[in-house]
Amino acid sequence: MSCYNLFMQKLLLIDGNAILHRAFHAYPPVFSDKKGNPTNAIYGFYAMLLKVLEEVKPDYLTICFDQGAPTFRMNMYAGYHANRPKMQDTLGAQVQPLRDSLAKIGIPVDAVDGYEADDLIGSLARQATEISTNTTNVKYSHSFHSVQAISNKKKNVIPAKAGIQEKNGSRVGARDDKEELDVMILTGDRDLLQLVNGHVKLLMPITGITKSVVMGEKEVEDKYGITASQVIDYKALVGDPSDNYPGVAGIGPKTAANLLKEFGTLENLYTHLGDVKPELSTKLSLDAEQAMLCKKLATIQTDAPVHLDLKKADVENFTIEKFLEVFEEFNIHSLVKRLANALGEESRQQETDNKKQKINKKQLTSNKKQTKSEDQLDLL
Repeated sequence: MSCYNLFMQKLLLIDGNAILHRAFHAYPPVFSDKKGNPTNAIYGFYAMLLKVLEEVKPDYLTICFDQGAPTFRMNMYAGYHANRPKMQDTLGAQVQPLRDSLAKIGIPVDAVDGYEADDLIGSLARQATEISTNTTNVKYSHSFHSVQAISNKKKNVIPAKAGIQEKNGSRVGARDDKEELDVMILTGDRDLLQLVNGHVKLLMPITGITKSVVMGEKEVEDKYGITASQVIDYKALVGDPSDNYPGVAGIGPKTAANLLKEFGTLENLYTHLGDVKPELSTKLSLDAEQAMLCKKLATIQTDAPVHLDLKKADVENFTIEKFLEVFEEFNIHSLVKRLANALGEESRQQETDNKKQKINKKQLTSNKKQTKSEDQLDLL
């Protein structure tokens, strides 16, 4: 894919539940492990993972899942997710085995009670844009308003919303361009469009798991007529049937987009209701409280209690041997031939060979210098 600056480090974040659900419906229930347990969703998940690893070529990878426990949004609104059908048993039976297998490979998996995978992805994406790739020991506080980054060399506090601040004339949290992280989020959930910015893009499957589209700032605006930062205001107005919150009655996508083009945010729109046509103003007034609640429900939290560990997330940790052990366990054989390309083993070997050649050349040069010095000593 050519959606990234090749000189940038890349972090791939995967919405585990969304991709596993899509994989379950993309592959027939004919896949099973040696014990007869269904593995069609697991097979599809790994097929998608290998495809994305090969195409995106990330430097780092982390996968996020819903934990299954009630979330803070359910406490805010009793009807949240109330109309979602129960997960099919054959799909539910594959969730934990998949998570266990990812752990065996060494791929970081995050899931936190009270939060959705969206919130974990949002938090990790924010952290990725605030830390440099050469930070070897990064810890984050669970404070609602701050993130604490601690490196081996220095300790700085970076506000969660501010990102970069001045300290002694230098930019705390700022990095050289070549050290910044680009983030790609693999998901089918449009809620995550709100995270899109100059360093964050979404990779969204549109046909099973074989065809995907990259959504950046321009793509969001072209498709929806709003900016990525306005997605939560848009959802507050139009609602979201899949999450079961209504928005403002009588306000559709086109009207919502036009209102946000004129007023920018939901709050500014309600501040200037007098400038809106009477018919629309009435609708907005009647559902004002509901709209504000919907915006809170739509907003992805970026301060969830997770931390981005780049050392563990390094793709070079995930060897072919580890994948082969998992594939054998799940009776997955047709994906084996794709491992080398997906993990870049050939390029890794070439890089290792190049390093060895450089070392050998240095040693040879050093030996020649030493021999020359010894010859000069002999002449004396």
